[in-house]
This record gives sequence, C-alpha cells and structure tokens, in this order.
Amino acid sequence: MNTTIIKKLADAVNPPLQIGGLEVTDSYIRFVSIKGKKADFVSAKLEPGIIEDGKIKDGVRLLKVLTDFHDQIAGKKKKVWAIASISDGNVYTEMFTLPKVSGSDLVSAARLNLQMISPIDFNTANADWHLAGEREVNGVLQSEILGAFISRQLIEEFERIADAAGFEIAAVEFPILALARSITALSDQFDKGKNYLVFRLGSDGISFGLVKNGELYFLHFVGWSAVYGAERKATLESLKKMIIDEVHKVLSFYETHWEGTLKNLFLVTPTFENEIRDAIARDFPSLTVEVPTLRQFKNLSVGWFSVLGSAYRGIIPRDEDNMLSLATAGTDDKYEAYQMTNFVHLWRNISVTVLAAMLILLIGLDMFLAGSATTLRERLAGGSSDPVLAQLSGLRQEADRFNTMVNSLVRAKQERLVWSGFFKDMDAMAGDAVMIRRIVVQNSTSPVTIFGEATTQPAIGEFEKTLQANPNITNVQFQLASVSQIEGGRYAFSMSFSVKK
Repeated sequence: MNTTIIKKLADAVNPPLQIGGLEVTDSYIRFVSIKGKKADFVSAKLEPGIIEDGKIKDGVRLLKVLTDFHDQIAGKKKKVWAIASISDGNVYTEMFTLPKVSGSDLVSAARLNLQMISPIDFNTANADWHLAGEREVNGVLQSEILGAFISRQLIEEFERIADAAGFEIAAVEFPILALARSITALSDQFDKGKNYLVFRLGSDGISFGLVKNGELYFLHFVGWSAVYGAERKATLESLKKMIIDEVHKVLSFYETHWEGTLKNLFLVTPTFENEIRDAIARDFPSLTVEVPTLRQFKNLSVGWFSVLGSAYRGIIPRDEDNMLSLATAGTDDKYEAYQMTNFVHLWRNISVTVLAAMLILLIGLDMFLAGSATTLRERLAGGSSDPVLAQLSGLRQEADRFNTMVNSLVRAKQERLVWSGFFKDMDAMAGDAVMIRRIVVQNSTSPVTIFGEATTQPAIGEFEKTLQANPNITNVQFQLASVSQIEGGRYAFSMSFSVKK
C-alpha cells in the first residue's frame, strides 16, 4: 500500500501542526517559520529594562511587545505555535553516562540521575534530557545523555506571558542547542566525523558548545554582566582577551573529558567577525576557524541561525521529536492535546454539515412526493380511464405511507428528553470545585447516579444543596460513606437523584 497516499489523506483529515521558532533575548524577539524550501523571518526590538541577563524584569511591557509581535505574524485570533529559545545564561547542562538500556528503564534511570546531578534545587527546577550518543567504556557500551536544568519560576512566567500574547509554546530550548542544530542539519561545511567547538556571541554574552557526532555535548556561557558589570562597556581588545581566555578554558575542559585534540571551531558572531577570527587563529594555530553558511539560506545573517534551528525543529514530526524541552508540559503532551482538540472540532463540523444536508434532502424529497401525490389525486378525481391508474394509485399509497413515517419521526424527535441540555446543566451546577467523572442513566424514569471528584469535602455538600435547590430534580440521595480521598488530595463521591418529567 502506498504510504504517501495514506499520509496525504491523514493530513487532509487532521492537518499537521505548523510550528515556528521563537527567540527572545535581552534586546530583540525573532520568529522564523519554515515552509518547504522557503522561510518567513520576522523580528522586533526590545527596549532596555524589559529583559536583563535573560530574566524578565518587566512582564507588562514584554506582554505588550509580544502581543503586537503576534498580531503582526498571524492576526489577533489565531494561536501561533512555536519552539521557544531563551538565554543560554539561564540554562545549566550536564553530560552523564548510563549502561545501555532502552524504553522505560532508560527513562527511569535518566530521571534519577537528573535529580542527583542537578546544579540547582531539583524541586524548583524544570529538567529534561535526551540521548546524545553512545560510547564504549571499559568494554561496556554506555549511553551518553545530555541533561539540562532551568528555574521553573522563570519558565512559568515566560509561558504565561507568551500564552496571553497568543503563542502556544510546544517546547523550550536554548540558543546554542538550536544553533548547533542549524549547523549540523543545514550547513555543507559540517562533517559528522569531526568534533566542533561552536562559538556564539549574543546580546546577553558569549556561549560555547561542543558538537560531537552531530549532537551538542555541553554548554559554557559567560554573561556580559559577569565580566563588565552593569555598564556592559568593553573595548575590542578587552573583548578579544576575554574570548581567548574562555577558549583556553573550554579546550582544557575538552582534553580532560575526551580523547584527542579539538581542531575545528565554528564562529557565529554578528559583529567583529574578522577581528575575533584573527585573534583566535593567532592564539590557537591548531584550530581551523570557519564561519558557517547554510545551503538553503546562503545570504542569511548569522544572527538568525539560532532561531532558524528552533524553526527547523518545528518541522520535525512531533512523534519523532525526542530532544530535550524545558517547557512546563512535555512536547508530546501538548501535541496530543492539540491533535485531540483539532480532531473533535473537525468531526463536529463534519457531523453538522452531513446532518444539515440530510435534512435539506428530506425536505426536498417530502415536497416532491407531496406534489406527486397531489397530481395523482387530481388525475384520479377527473375520472380518467387510463389503464395505469391502478399503478398510480399504488404509488400514491406508498407516498402517503412514507409521509406518515416522516411525520412519526418528527413527533418522536419532539417528544425525546433533551439529554444534551441536562448534561450541560449538570456541568454548570458542579462548578469549578467539583468534576463529574461519570453519569449513569438507565431510562427517563429511573434515578440518575453521579460519580465525581471534589477538591474539598465541603464542596461535595455545596453540590448536594445545589441539586436539591433545582426545581427539576427530586429525591437527592447522598451517603457520607461514599466519600473517599484519592490521589492529589481530592475526594471521590457518588450521589443519586430523580429527574422530573
């Protein structure tokens, strides 16, 4: 069977999610959406004081800028899905190894190791991991895993503002990870058989990342505030000296953790490119320094490479995106929720359309048959001796019988109990403190039984009083023995009542 045709049919029924890349820094916001071999690029400046060192300082102003930015991209009502990239300075990374396992065993072992090696309080952190590679240690095959950590409060505040502005965050990552993806996936200069040091100069500081086997292995970040203080003023010479010192540190770190010598460096800097490249080449003659170019976007400024990497992640099918995400909800969870909502909306619209078409067809058929019956009655009343009159009389009887059946269906519809309205009323009476899990209805004369959960025990009593006060409900029965505490501190309960006709 042709899988391409099946995929096209599936995409037509439930269109794939369009996800772009969103980068938010101290001085600008950038958004990239990849469409085939082309991409849309949109940017906006951020005034000083809104974000400093990658941390939100003025959420009100950031919301205003993000809302205007969203409206520029997609208008006021449409949600914009994005892979968000925030400052490297907020992220801590750790590489660790585990004996090669798979499935749930790998997940459990990785989560346990994240808790053990977390550089910040794990209870207040968002942490995630992904498999970076494999290597043999003392004859045992080991899985190499990249873990990342960030303050949960920072992410929750960012997601809240982004959601209010109209953005749906599918995943959260950091610039050096996204930049490494751009280079490994889109640059012809990249050779998977080599290891690379990736240098990025940004508005918040400088970042170094080791790319090994096409995967990021560590992040080293130095913020401007840590070097130059609040003024953030530096000469070109002091900048070059700082960069040389940090390259020394990174190369020393590499030599103590991996075999061999690092010989390749990708330089990504929007300013002082020649000066920085010459300084590194002079102090590290064994390093081959290259400025990467991307085959599909040869004239694109290197400042866009990071957010383009996030956008490239956005076009990867959601069930194949196994990369780490520092978002509050997992990438898979958000995608499944979107798919379910989209599926329900789609089939709701299809059902309404089909039912409307059937109603129009029945009305037209009824009018046609009624007209035919009238014509036949007129011919019969004229006393025609045509030999086919007997046949026409039979057709008239069939038409009358059909109309009688249609009228019976109409009466049955008018007499049915409107259960949809009943369920809606029940949901309204439950309120926010009570969640109805199941409603058991045998028929319109039997008692109705409700099984639900409540945040507190008093909420169950309030719900009982609400039912008793409803004029359409009688004989409310509730036993305290039906209440039991369940996971999450909630209370399960059941009660029954009768519905008046």
